[in-house]
Amino acid sequence: MPQTKAIVSIENVVASASINQTVDLNLITKNFVDVEY
Repeated sequence: MPQTKAIVSIENVVASASINQTVDLNLITKNFVDVEY
């Protein structure tokens, strides 16, 4: 049987961190067009 190469794509990445400061998520989404929250 012939071998085939798998096609892999990442659809969603979730991460968390503690940075002890306020983050304006609306400003981030305006400056980085491919970012969603």
